[in-house]
Amino acid sequence: MRRRIFAAVVCVAAHASAQKPKLVVAHAPAGDRQPALSVGFAPDETLRAAVCPTSPCALEAGLDLALPAEAKALVGRAKLAVVRIAKARRLVTVEIPDPARSRTWHAVVAAPLDASGTPKVLFKGWAGLIEGEPGLRRGPMVERGDPNADGTWSIVIGEQREDLSLCGRPAILSPKLIAPDLSLRPAKVQRLGSAERESAARVTARALAEDAPRARYRLLRATAATSAIGDPAALTDGKPETTWAENRGGDGRGEFVRMDAPSQLPIHGFELTLRPLGAAPDKGVAPAELWLATHDRVIHVTLPDDAWKVPGARFEIALGTPIRDDCLALVTERAQGGGTDARVTFAELTAKTEFDQNTVDSLVGALAGGGPRAEAAADALRALGAAAVEPIQQAFDTLDEGGRRVALAVIDQSPCAAGVPLYLRALTGPFPAQRRHGRDRLRRCGDAAADALEHALVKAPRRLRPLLASELSLVAPERAVRLVVPMLPSADPPGRRLLRKALGWATRDPKAVKEVKRLLTDPSLPELATLDLLRALGDRASAYVPESSAALLRVAKPGADLRTRYLALGPAAALSERDPGARALLARAIVSDPSHHVRAEAVRRVPRVDKFQPELVKALADPEVRVREAALEIVTKPSGAFAADPATRLLRSDRWPMIRAAAAVALAKLGTSPVVDAALAQALDDESAKVRAPAAIALGERRATEHAEAVRARLEDRDEAIDVRVSAALALGLMCDGGSVDALTELALTLRDPGASPEARALGPVALGALSRLRPADLQKRLRPLTQSGAPPAVRRAAEAALASPPTCGARTRGRN
Repeated sequence: MRRRIFAAVVCVAAHASAQKPKLVVAHAPAGDRQPALSVGFAPDETLRAAVCPTSPCALEAGLDLALPAEAKALVGRAKLAVVRIAKARRLVTVEIPDPARSRTWHAVVAAPLDASGTPKVLFKGWAGLIEGEPGLRRGPMVERGDPNADGTWSIVIGEQREDLSLCGRPAILSPKLIAPDLSLRPAKVQRLGSAERESAARVTARALAEDAPRARYRLLRATAATSAIGDPAALTDGKPETTWAENRGGDGRGEFVRMDAPSQLPIHGFELTLRPLGAAPDKGVAPAELWLATHDRVIHVTLPDDAWKVPGARFEIALGTPIRDDCLALVTERAQGGGTDARVTFAELTAKTEFDQNTVDSLVGALAGGGPRAEAAADALRALGAAAVEPIQQAFDTLDEGGRRVALAVIDQSPCAAGVPLYLRALTGPFPAQRRHGRDRLRRCGDAAADALEHALVKAPRRLRPLLASELSLVAPERAVRLVVPMLPSADPPGRRLLRKALGWATRDPKAVKEVKRLLTDPSLPELATLDLLRALGDRASAYVPESSAALLRVAKPGADLRTRYLALGPAAALSERDPGARALLARAIVSDPSHHVRAEAVRRVPRVDKFQPELVKALADPEVRVREAALEIVTKPSGAFAADPATRLLRSDRWPMIRAAAAVALAKLGTSPVVDAALAQALDDESAKVRAPAAIALGERRATEHAEAVRARLEDRDEAIDVRVSAALALGLMCDGGSVDALTELALTLRDPGASPEARALGPVALGALSRLRPADLQKRLRPLTQSGAPPAVRRAAEAALASPPTCGARTRGRN
């Protein structure tokens, strides 16, 4: 941390937000042609600066520094300081930090050197990363340097960028120093703090023999520099003839290059080339000292005195403790000779690791296991870029699960064209996590994965086709349609079902429309493939009329086999709204198909019952029980009232209990009719309990209160089947039958007995619910035994809920009347 010691510092004490801050003023005395200066908060709480012959100066008539509203709310954090920048010249700084938004409001004010009598504002405003998108933010920066040897201080004003920090340390860019004459002059500043420099490890670079082994891999990547002659990337491009030089001149002190480094690969040292091969750069000199910095380490490096003598000479910087960090910065400190226009120059910086002498194949082999060493090898492979792709692809199938995981992470850094083949192998491989990885990456690659997916699908064994078809349907749906449809006839039933699902996804994409229409109109397409395409379209088949209509008629022709007639029902139903031919096909299937399986399925497929009334009436009289059952189930829709009479006949006379029960369920939905109510009441005496129970519920749903007594009789008959009694209790609640309150209360109160019979435990909750609907005036009194402390907790909660529920019977009964 840098020391913050000033000639005088006056701080506004932090107060609670409800308390006004003290009005504080900083006074800079007169001296060396500067009048006195006072800066602070005036009685009206404005921030002002005033000049006068002798301090203190009156602020009331001083210059208003126009503190913004956001800063006014933070004056409790304000710091005012008098800073000596020359022997007898001073200025005043104001800092108001806003930690919630990572910014600080600054003002730097000086008394003028002329007779104007007006304070000179050298900076005023917010500083910090205040502009731009995250990751690319930038903004002004005001920095106080370390104290100078003569006791003065330096104040530097510049800018900062989020993408050009000194490995996490804010770095001032384009710095301008406030000079003693109060001008702003370009300056060279050391961005590393004095404390870090003082505690840095010390290393002396040594010259390497010309034939010494070279660092094998380019692990560092220069991304930016504070100033540059040449591209900063030249420092790490592997070409000793290219250079980067700082562009400040002289020692170039404090200029730096920021580099990306492999975070998982320990770096044991560096090779540094200063003078490039070939002609020496104009005014180039070698550094005498430099710094290497990571997020948490700083290393001081001293270079030999003759470091610039030999072109291409390499120097080794050996580290006692390896570096493991994703950021490295080279920071200049002092040059070897040269004048004020010298340029400290560097040709190449290369990291040294344990893998320097490994071949690419051995690096790939080191991925096995997926542990720390594998991660380190992966960083070396990433540095190789495209050169690592083919060796990884060749060895991928020989790696274990951990090795494949790390290999995929390396390939992820490559363009999709290089990664797609490996992602396909991961997708079809044995490890679930890697299958997900391959799937996600293929989808990200999108169009770039289409060719490889298409080729893989064509060559794939049958078991892999659904998986590959699903992925192709997402990245290139038109190709998926073209390839999958011809595959359907040869697929086994499970595979065909999965292929049809993938086809359904593909046909949802507008890009597939042209291919779908082409296939629908292709007379050479096998009937099974055509039928499966229609089925995959589902309800969207109507959007492809007339092509889909023609395809349907082509496969569902007279004499078609049972399977075709059955499977054609879905497309026929989807098209029936727009295509008379499809409606006729569905209607014929309902009334005249020789297979009752087809007739029943045709009934279930009817999209709108009001459009198929004659056919459904015939289905209700069909000799096959499953057809009648299907018809009863579908006419429960609101437009099925036309089926009341045939359903009533079935309730009264069908020999199958399941049909009579289904008729009762259907009649519950089919509108007010005394005839229907009477038939349902008569069904309360049906010989089958499976009929009596739905008949009771139907009477309740229809609010047939004239038959409440008959329903109550079912409830009170202790010899009745428990399902019927439960249904009767529910029906009486739906009817809002006040005459059943006592019977329902008796049944509900059985819940207080933990040893109650199974019948009582079944009836009690339904009776309690019915009472909640009926809401008699004395309900609280009736249920008191269930709310007392002796009742089981669950029963007590149920009773309390019943009491808290809003009444429903009054509104329902009025609606019926």
